[in-house]
Amino acid sequence: MASVFHDMMTLHDDNAAELASELLKANELPDEDGSVMTMVHKTIMNVRSLFNGLDESVLPGLIDGEKRNVSRYNEALKSPDITTNLVTLLTKQRDGLVQEVARMQAMTAKGERAQ
Repeated sequence: MASVFHDMMTLHDDNAAELASELLKANELPDEDGSVMTMVHKTIMNVRSLFNGLDESVLPGLIDGEKRNVSRYNEALKSPDITTNLVTLLTKQRDGLVQEVARMQAMTAKGERAQ
């Protein structure tokens, strides 16, 4: 499970860097702390591993959080002021999250069938 968290942290860090670059092009200041979800994933990983390690029981919460992120992307894409470049970037990032959610859901389903 640690690899899933690391993959998601990397995805969110990459997404945050791409968004920061796009914001700078538009003369906007990006959040210097990076992706909030990266911090959440790191915190969950650290706390869970202290008590009982990471296992499939964390997937439902992670899936739920990523589904909320997909919803936030959908809301951002509805903005009337959004540029074409930003639409392209946000769509790519949202689609990447959708793929990761599907992968985690498949892992959950596989784990449920094994029980």
